[in-house]
Amino acid sequence: MECFGPEGRGEAWISFGKHNNRVRMETGRKGLVGPDPGTLSPEQLEQLRDFKIQTRIANEKYLRTHKEVSLLISSFFREMFLRRPENILEFAAYYFTDPRLPNKIHMQLIKEKKGA
Repeated sequence: MECFGPEGRGEAWISFGKHNNRVRMETGRKGLVGPDPGTLSPEQLEQLRDFKIQTRIANEKYLRTHKEVSLLISSFFREMFLRRPENILEFAAYYFTDPRLPNKIHMQLIKEKKGA
């Protein structure tokens, strides 16, 4: 375990464990006085890390099974860079509410399937 932190700021950080998790400690006139109540425990940090990993895996699976998401985003960026609108929010609102958009994406999906 190592301890480090700026002098006089009322806090220090303690780094420990194989994952190099850091916990903020409150400091007083006599040094470290205890953990910050808003800080996660090592077990909670491990659970959070596992949750983040599982969420990324689930998101990746979702995106791989829904190619239309990738097509929506890439075609939006392509149009945005071609047109370079002054007001991007207005452009995005128009782009994603265009009633022809579902058909455009459907046609792109068909093209990709034929090319594969």
